[in-house]
Amino acid sequence: MKKFNLTNTLNLLFRLFVIFLICLIWSRYFINPLWASLVVTIILTLAIDFFIVYLSQKRQLKQNIKNDENEKINNYANTFIFSNKKTAVDFFFNLAKTKHFATKTTKYVVINSQNNKIVLYPYFLYRQFDCNDLVEIYKTLSMASLKRIVICTNTVDPQVYDLCKKLPKEVFVLDAKDTFLKLYKEYNIYPPQTKLEQKPQNKYFSLAKYALNKKRTKGYFVASLFLILSSFISPYKIYYLIISTILLSLTFISLFNPKFNKIEENNILKI
Repeated sequence: MKKFNLTNTLNLLFRLFVIFLICLIWSRYFINPLWASLVVTIILTLAIDFFIVYLSQKRQLKQNIKNDENEKINNYANTFIFSNKKTAVDFFFNLAKTKHFATKTTKYVVINSQNNKIVLYPYFLYRQFDCNDLVEIYKTLSMASLKRIVICTNTVDPQVYDLCKKLPKEVFVLDAKDTFLKLYKEYNIYPPQTKLEQKPQNKYFSLAKYALNKKRTKGYFVASLFLILSSFISPYKIYYLIISTILLSLTFISLFNPKFNKIEENNILKI
């Protein structure tokens, strides 16, 4: 049984109140009888809140799955970036031999299939895999009798894909995501995960975080109430109603969007 949380309850009531005001603004504009506009407002408020909660839960579930998978992809790549060459070669050799006849060298894995040879070459870098890297690998393998070269890496310079099309031999370069989808998932074998700290957010995210932070809620709400009251005495009420709706929407987003309102722990010695 969930414990009663006063903050969550107040947030819920305020959320309903904001939605109620937005609906009331436009229901009063289109419906003259007060009782009828109130009934429509209440119905719309409950319907909209239910729809918002439904979408929020659905989006959160999908986002959690997506974030979790992306984090795993990065962690798998980090394992090979921060380990020696032998670790990567051994892993891909064990992966390949589950379905193919495979041998390995100190740098790559060779898969023999129907008199054809395919080289599986792990080459994970912290920087982007570029055309110079591709040329170096290709030069070491160009004299061999190969059907295909498959290079697994972390991130790839887009120019690499154009260069691959111009080479006489078949060359496929898989970034971390392609390696995950086409090899790890396909063979159901996964490397260990190595986690790193997240990179700082970009300036646009920081700007949105500032504008839609919970601290801005009061300002948006007070300004919207002032415009709503002004609409009763102004002949151009439609403009006041539009702007007040925008401000109430910003009030709603800044108060109830958890992405820009993460709880920060100030007591660093608290256990």
